[in-house]
Amino acid sequence: MSNSGNRTGGPVLPSKQEILEFVNDNPDRAGKREIARAFGVRSPDKPALRDLLREMASDGLIEGGRRREPGSIPPVMVVVIDRVDADGDLIARPAEWDEVPVPIIRMIGSHRPGRTKRGKAPSLSTLGIGDRVLARIRRRGKGFEASPIHKLGAASGTVIGLLTVVGGEARLLPADRKARRDYLVASGHTGGAEHGELVVASILPDARRHYGMQQVEVIRRIGHMDDPRSVSLIAIHNQGIPTEFNDAVLAETKKAHPVNDPGEREDLRDVPLITIDPADARDHDDAIWAEADTSPDNAGGWHIIVAIADVAHYVRPGTALDKAAQERGNSVYFPDRVIPMLPERLSTTLCSLTPGDVRACLAVHMWIDKNGEAKRHTFVRGLMRSAANFSYEQVQVAIDGASTDDLAIKLRDTVLAPLYGAYAALKTVREQREPLDLELPERDIRMDKQGHITSVAVRERLDAHRLVEEMMIAANVAAAVRGKARKCSGEKT
Repeated sequence: MSNSGNRTGGPVLPSKQEILEFVNDNPDRAGKREIARAFGVRSPDKPALRDLLREMASDGLIEGGRRREPGSIPPVMVVVIDRVDADGDLIARPAEWDEVPVPIIRMIGSHRPGRTKRGKAPSLSTLGIGDRVLARIRRRGKGFEASPIHKLGAASGTVIGLLTVVGGEARLLPADRKARRDYLVASGHTGGAEHGELVVASILPDARRHYGMQQVEVIRRIGHMDDPRSVSLIAIHNQGIPTEFNDAVLAETKKAHPVNDPGEREDLRDVPLITIDPADARDHDDAIWAEADTSPDNAGGWHIIVAIADVAHYVRPGTALDKAAQERGNSVYFPDRVIPMLPERLSTTLCSLTPGDVRACLAVHMWIDKNGEAKRHTFVRGLMRSAANFSYEQVQVAIDGASTDDLAIKLRDTVLAPLYGAYAALKTVREQREPLDLELPERDIRMDKQGHITSVAVRERLDAHRLVEEMMIAANVAAAVRGKARKCSGEKT
């Protein structure tokens, strides 16, 4: 590694820029000794190097005398411009980051070039998606802001857009209307796509023409711009929604197996818990059941069980699955597809409470009085077997006495009627609370196999919807009470 002389007869030291690049490339071995060794600084010049490092620490360029804590961000680092938000601001992420979650960094500064102690700072107007920037970082509220110090060039990234061919030259018009520039498709790199197709392209680092257009190469064809299914793909890309799982996640998923032996779990397999979901639901996350409480001190009261899939049995802290779930946060639903938070083997199989299948679950037993007031609750890890999956409409028709579904008729008096009895009690206490009740219309959009909308209708709100809502609210209140009690006692929640 080369070093720079400051002036004739003076100490031979690396420049601040060289030190910054070394620190960012070697975060775990960037002490004074390592820097001196890397740049060949001789013993007589080490005091001058120490003074230079102190000056840089004082300026906030490097951290002085301490290692970075997990989750913290160094005061100066290389970031990559990731996207443009709804306000038109550039949003960046660290160029190198192995922790979860990945911090979101908002770029701040002038749209005109300015000067800093270290020279000319780049204008925000010269930065675009994919650019790598050395920036000064500072915390702002719960997030971070970054002021650009030096533009390092473009990193490989992807962009989705419309391929256009004019005069034999292919260009990419970004689908994101907030994007600040078009791209030039490198000669011979259209990937077979034709004029008018939506494509995903890879940004070619540092491949620019003299007039500044950045070059890309097409890596995937999405379809024609008139295909309605392309809209979901555009949204997925623009929002940075991960659609694939890495090999480590898939390997852990492959090792996951159903739980068939209760062991220390409470055996709930003989309790006829049922799931109630929209008719087109692919996975079934929660199940409910209720019975009249036979305790003499709770006449007219109810015993309710709400069970959810025990996802934590499969997704353990610190595993690849855990990191993937944290990165995603939740499943994302589009009109024509679902992007799951977990691999399909978990989301639609092992962690889905499908009828007749034995599933590990987390359940809460709740006892309420005849007026819906909570008396007590207890949480258990259990093993359950769903007795049935009904749509909201099936449940409502059954309780109204008009069902022709054999299973719904069979379970009407033994399962559905007690659930409605418990719901009536919960409804009583709800009305006493006088909560803000937002009965907002929900629209049901139907599409054909080609992705074209065939109908739009307001979805009818049924008591079956409210029944499930009240059961889940009661379960979440019990969880909050439990969590607060454990926090106050110093236990880990």
